[in-house]
Amino acid sequence: SSSLKDAIAKAVLLTAHFIHPDGSYGGEYTSRNTYNFFPHGYELVGRWLPEALSINDRFLQGLAQDRGACYADDHIVGHHTWSYLLAWRDFVRERPGVPLPQGRLWLPEARILVERQGDTTLYVALNKGGAFKLFRGDRLVVSDTQLSLRVRTGGDVKNAVGHLVGHYPVQVEPGQATVSGSLGWAKQTQMTPLKLMVLRAVTLSLGRFFPNLVRRILQKVLITGKTAAPFEFERRFAWRQGKWEITDRVTTDRWEPVVSAGIAPDQTSIYVVMSRTYQPGQLQPWLDLTEQVRGLEPGEPLVVKRSL
Repeated sequence: SSSLKDAIAKAVLLTAHFIHPDGSYGGEYTSRNTYNFFPHGYELVGRWLPEALSINDRFLQGLAQDRGACYADDHIVGHHTWSYLLAWRDFVRERPGVPLPQGRLWLPEARILVERQGDTTLYVALNKGGAFKLFRGDRLVVSDTQLSLRVRTGGDVKNAVGHLVGHYPVQVEPGQATVSGSLGWAKQTQMTPLKLMVLRAVTLSLGRFFPNLVRRILQKVLITGKTAAPFEFERRFAWRQGKWEITDRVTTDRWEPVVSAGIAPDQTSIYVVMSRTYQPGQLQPWLDLTEQVRGLEPGEPLVVKRSL
């Protein structure tokens, strides 16, 4: 029907904004941190919507350059194999090469920003404290999952991170964006044999009658929800003189409990199936801020400025 085609076209055209210039797709700035891409449907839709074929073409270029994710460690291959094989079977020979979207995309409800300036493309998750990926041309310049602090609390050391999903105050204008809020404690929950036995008992009993309730509880424990840490942050993006300037500012009453600090390319801090697969962008080095933090006086802000 025409209404179904319209809905599919909107979904495909939205996807077109997120196929990266190097042919990779997804990543840590997305809510579930996954790299999943299933090309078969794009070949089918491409018979009447050429943009779908252009998306697959760029993804194929990424695969040729080893920009795809590797699922071998988790042995999760079936999900993607069938889609790849069907895409090969239904491959469209005539491919018009329609250009993919240019310009700016701001999704206020998702709080995701795609900003294209000059030869750069910036993907920012303002719902995740400003985690971002920055490309210049078809090259990944920086993958950034916001600030991470290892903090001594009593006899434990916990992680305070800036990339947990939350309703952060944001300001967005052409060529600039700002997000602020508090860091959150990374989830420390891990599965053990005993917990797995309890989980199996719950799913076989309570889960048989209230599956949605059990799912919501597990999601809150392992994925959603955020407990604020005593660190306030502000991250500002600004396009100036052909470069992106990223300024981070973090404040707290006491820096003494902070054991180490840095910004990682691939930190996620939640558990989602298929979200910790390998992708080449994860090889970027951490930005180590430990020495800078150790030099701060109580109440003095940590300020990090980068020009990229």
